[in-house]
Amino acid sequence: MRRSPAARVLGSLGCALAIRAFVTRVQASPVEDRATARELAIAGIEATQVGDCSKAIDLLKRAEALYHAPTHLQFLARCYARERRLVEATETLRVLQQERVTSTSPEAFRAAVDEADRELPRLVARLAHLSVVVHGASSGVVVTIDDHVLPAAAQGVPRIVDPGRH
Repeated sequence: MRRSPAARVLGSLGCALAIRAFVTRVQASPVEDRATARELAIAGIEATQVGDCSKAIDLLKRAEALYHAPTHLQFLARCYARERRLVEATETLRVLQQERVTSTSPEAFRAAVDEADRELPRLVARLAHLSVVVHGASSGVVVTIDDHVLPAAAQGVPRIVDPGRH
């Protein structure tokens, strides 16, 4: 039995609407994401307070992925600094400094930005710089630092790295 073009279009449209309705029901709502992010952030902050930064970083990154809050970045930066991951700490603080907070923003958000303004210069002063120069035939040479490939554009110029052995 042949269906008319209009019937095929309506049938396809009905199928697409049914699939969209199902997918929409399966996806979490923004309210659920925010609530889940809050619980993850609380657990991450508690892990920070007992010195388990490895666990805290995982939880806070997940919280931030679900719902953005300056306090997530604040505690992430603190943990990165404690773990001597100063490049990540400073970059996180730079992002935090860009937050648009006003007098009506929550006090915790304003405090997080204020902390970023205070802490960033202190951490930047602790960063190390490493220059890698390849002499001779460098065609096909791959330079790695800590199992990460050093881009050709970063060779021969000071590269910001965490202090310590590499």
